[in-house]
Amino acid sequence: MTRNIFLVILSACIFITIIAGNVSAEKQGFEEISQVYTLEYPPVCFTKDGKATGIATEMVREALKRLDVSYDIRSLPWKRAYAYLSEEPDVMLFTVTRTEARENLFKWAGPIITSRLVFFARKDSTIEIKSLEDAKKVDRIGLVQGYSVEKHLRERGFTNIDTMGASEKTNPVKLMKGRIDLWATVDLVGIYNAKLQGINPEDMKIVYVVIKDQHKYIAFSKQVPDEIVQKWQDVLDEMKQDGTFKKVLDKWVK
Repeated sequence: MTRNIFLVILSACIFITIIAGNVSAEKQGFEEISQVYTLEYPPVCFTKDGKATGIATEMVREALKRLDVSYDIRSLPWKRAYAYLSEEPDVMLFTVTRTEARENLFKWAGPIITSRLVFFARKDSTIEIKSLEDAKKVDRIGLVQGYSVEKHLRERGFTNIDTMGASEKTNPVKLMKGRIDLWATVDLVGIYNAKLQGINPEDMKIVYVVIKDQHKYIAFSKQVPDEIVQKWQDVLDEMKQDGTFKKVLDKWVK
């Protein structure tokens, strides 16, 4: 009798272990991602009161909820985050501009933001930019070191670039003080950062659109399995279709 009870309990334990193993296996793929990083790129992604927030961050948190997985989202300077993404096998980073040069370096899900890359000038500036060649004639164009816009301009022969590290915070101030002639940035990022520095966005103007549609994605280390990236793509597509993307964007942009 005792032996029979033991066998029943043992069988039950084995069954539970198998079930638990199957459940674990369903989520096991997400263990292929060990770190989720973001950037200081308000309002797309940034840190407030010690917590990651912003348009893309809200979208990623919703995706994590729907995927039923949990990660701490850690903010890093762009150059360090990009280095981890390039060198480590299990990193996810958002947002990253998907360019031709980066296409085969990473795996991608998105886009989660589509915006315009522009040149801002002061409202009272007499600078007229009708082509990129015109922009080469100004003294200084401010931008953040390492961002895709720097590579885009340098590849086209620009030498009048004034780079800043880490973030956009000082560029609107430099623009208004006349320390740079143009500020190369994403339109909504420029407006938001100007407000953060107490600058009225109406005191700036867009004088040229460098790239009309700039797509920003979630990037994954090359070694992350395709099926995991596809799960992210599927849930992002679902969020677009059910209106979640528009709801989040409207909250931040309006």
